[in-house]
Amino acid sequence: MKVDVLSEEPLIFSAGSECIDPKLGINLYGPSSWDGITEKEIIAGIIGTNSSIGQFLMMIEKLRQRTNISGEPKPWKREFPGLGPKSPLHFDIVIGKDMRELILEEEEEKALSVSSRKQRILNVCKLYEDKFTNLMSTVHPAPEIIYVPLSNNLIERTKDPYFETDRISYERRTMQAKVYKGEIPLFDFHHFLKVVGFKWNVTTQLVKPSTYEMTGSGQQDLATSFWNFSVATYYKATGTPWKLANLDEDTCYVGIAFYQDPSEEESNMRTSMAHVYLKSGESQIIRGMGFRWEKRQGREPHLDSDQAKVILSKVINLFESQKRRKPLRVVVHKSSDYKEGEIEGFTKAADSIENLDLIHIYQRSDKRFFYNDSPYPPLRGTLIQSKKSPAFLYTTGFIPALGTYPGSSLPRPLEFGWAKKSSSVELLAKDILALTRLDWNNCDYCKSQPVTISVSHKVGEILAESSSKKIDPPASYSYYM
Repeated sequence: MKVDVLSEEPLIFSAGSECIDPKLGINLYGPSSWDGITEKEIIAGIIGTNSSIGQFLMMIEKLRQRTNISGEPKPWKREFPGLGPKSPLHFDIVIGKDMRELILEEEEEKALSVSSRKQRILNVCKLYEDKFTNLMSTVHPAPEIIYVPLSNNLIERTKDPYFETDRISYERRTMQAKVYKGEIPLFDFHHFLKVVGFKWNVTTQLVKPSTYEMTGSGQQDLATSFWNFSVATYYKATGTPWKLANLDEDTCYVGIAFYQDPSEEESNMRTSMAHVYLKSGESQIIRGMGFRWEKRQGREPHLDSDQAKVILSKVINLFESQKRRKPLRVVVHKSSDYKEGEIEGFTKAADSIENLDLIHIYQRSDKRFFYNDSPYPPLRGTLIQSKKSPAFLYTTGFIPALGTYPGSSLPRPLEFGWAKKSSSVELLAKDILALTRLDWNNCDYCKSQPVTISVSHKVGEILAESSSKKIDPPASYSYYM
């Protein structure tokens, strides 16, 4: 076996400045899309009860102040510098009085008064959809983002009692074990709100009480919570917080995922989607063709040759429309293996492309590796390969830039193989390692999975929600985050 440690690629911030750590880079240079002059005011709308709106506005005031790290100091934690014109984030959040859509207590209580939990969810969906209509059809200019702080009362009376989570699910989705019969009005309330935002061409942010009450959640301290909230808002309403320095300008990175397309006529319909990443910071969503997938065909959906060709052709056309040239290299990531039809179709779509890599990233590896006579886990970036597929890559582990391992349990390597490759295993691993740093939903140093896998599955669930609502989804990833 061959063992290498890959170098960590820096991130790009304002004026092309480079830094390894997201929080430190923003503190030193400002977000990558900041022009060095303009202090942005994000015009935001808000929908909620009198209490949830009041507490959320108090949180916004707190966001304008410096917030120190609480609890035990950790190398990956940094104090939050605050928002405002003198802030390293170079933006503020403005919510005018005409941008507030109030849900009266009696309105919420009426929606929640029925005995059926599922009916309560449907009532709440109708209530919030009406409030979106009221707000978006009466204000000008339109808000750039809408915050939806949910009340404790609503969450307690709509969440699934069989799971220890605040997530409001009408029906739990599983493509493997269940075929839905008849029309499902919605699956998940969070995804439903995203789709309502699609209708009005506005990004949304659902806010739970643990966030606006500023109590923190789990092991996340308040400063970290503020970092994550602010970076997500910046991306949804303004621009890109950071980019990857050394992604190839001529490479197109694609995550392929599937979602169930619920309809009364075809309960076994599936649709493919592609999540496309380019070095310039664009992150866009492309829908593929719908197709039937029966249980007898296996647990995981796969594309035939024509379907694979169509979706990757759309990806290449998107790259060409934005760059005015075709990519020299296309990298496709999938969490399921590649069937012959998929390999054939992707290859046909990329027949004019110099290099094509079809990479299978396994969901979970049962392998572990250890240093001899050392208490530390392997370094992030450790690549273990043999003469054959698969290879193993530690996307989490000891991080030299932080001087520690930020996890609480033994890190697992990410396992990946390939159905077709034009690039070296080292380059494939470098791509994966870099793409673990593009999740703008938080300010973590890195995630365990590349965004082509982790984010694409979440986007698919929201696309399924838009299918049930018969609303055309937007292309920009900011609407789905």
